[in-house]
Amino acid sequence: MKEAILASNDLQLMIGATMPSGTCLTDMLSNVRMGLTPSYTPSSPAEAATSPIQSSVNIRQHDEDMVEIPILTSLPSHVIHTLVKKFIQRVLPIYPFLYEPSIWGHVERAMQKRIVQIPGASTGSVRPDYDFLILYLILAISSTLGSANSGNEARCMAFSGSLFSEGIHHLSSKAPFPNDLAEIQATLLILQYALINPKYANVWVLSGVVMRSCLELGLHREVSPAIGLDSLTVDMRRQIFWVAYCMDRSICSALQRPLSIPDPTINTLFPAICLTQQGGVQHRPDPTKFLALRQIQFAKLQSTIIEVHFQGKELEVGQTWDD
Repeated sequence: MKEAILASNDLQLMIGATMPSGTCLTDMLSNVRMGLTPSYTPSSPAEAATSPIQSSVNIRQHDEDMVEIPILTSLPSHVIHTLVKKFIQRVLPIYPFLYEPSIWGHVERAMQKRIVQIPGASTGSVRPDYDFLILYLILAISSTLGSANSGNEARCMAFSGSLFSEGIHHLSSKAPFPNDLAEIQATLLILQYALINPKYANVWVLSGVVMRSCLELGLHREVSPAIGLDSLTVDMRRQIFWVAYCMDRSICSALQRPLSIPDPTINTLFPAICLTQQGGVQHRPDPTKFLALRQIQFAKLQSTIIEVHFQGKELEVGQTWDD
């Protein structure tokens, strides 16, 4: 009986929806009802059709070879570059989990691939691709920025949702992540969009996925110099972890849920203000990184408040409520 229960399709769907690994991230997005907290998996196609996520991952065959990109094909290049630039200027300074030159690399490769016609494929169809996934998610986030003040919020959100729905098709085993850090970066982008538009992805589940991935890779611990990683890679590991930390604290405080990782177990350093290149040449301090550091410091303060006010942590010896 135990073996039959473990092998049942319903139980496997539950496990895949709450503890995804690798390309199972696709299954998590399609199987967990979208919103702030997980609930149920649609039991029939008719029920699934009423879900907001139906317009994205639920309606396609798993890991299909070709996906259509009608919205991206219709967008002029200057509009795409403008939206990406807005993301870099307004989001990246606060949440620097992507390297700006890498972002432009994804953009340029995706722009080239969208005009290359694959023999036997329909017009406007491409193979699932990580570059497209990153570009679509950035465009979906960027198209919402400032929409509340423009008077066109509903139109911008609808356009953003269409971009997300079209772009999430590239989350596929046919488009493997370049490395483990890239998978976390893509998940952070999805989480960031979920914080803007919660009906398209589950912030609580995604935040847990990101933090578990960070722990599995040891991003919460400062990397040993003996490993021999270059300074840019070491700093990116720090940036990815602290962005995940900030989002985790924000979500846990809003939902009054337990923190994913206690602060005493973290010893990774903050992102570097200056990076030393080969030959001892130093960059000037990057002023945008100060914004990220302030965000981290706020999240650490938030973490302490959550533990004391909502989770029963005792005040330290000599500490007062004013402290």
